Amino acid sequence: MNIPILRLRKDDVPFNANPASSFTIPARFYLDNDIYEREKAAIFYRSWLYAGHASQLSKPGDYITTMIHKQNIFVVRDDSNALRAFYNVCQHRGHELLAGAGNTNMIICPYHAWTYDLGGNLKAARNTKGMARFD
Repeated sequence: MNIPILRLRKDDVPFNANPASSFTIPARFYLDNDIYEREKAAIFYRSWLYAGHASQLSKPGDYITTMIHKQNIFVVRDDSNALRAFYNVCQHRGHELLAGAGNTNMIICPYHAWTYDLGGNLKAARNTKGMARFD
């Protein structure tokens, strides 16, 4: 992926009281998919991103869901009062686990009822007790 570097002249001032003298980066930097993919990899997937305010998760079991660059996640306050974030998909069949915001004491997949505690640990998986080597 070869992205042109934006070169500025020494007299260039990005913001000026006179709008005719101000400038922004070229439109392609806002629209190009390759640039967006590079930004996600270099910036957004390597830093903290805002999902919600801690006050939305004041007691154990409180959760919120959000999308971050097409990645569905949820944040939950666990039983030890720590905030945890997870991909919002069941590890069994990839079904969405939670929607919106609320409070729960267990995370139960609506598809096959796989059940996780607030720390993300699998607690129950229906019809797996007799399966050899199931962990």
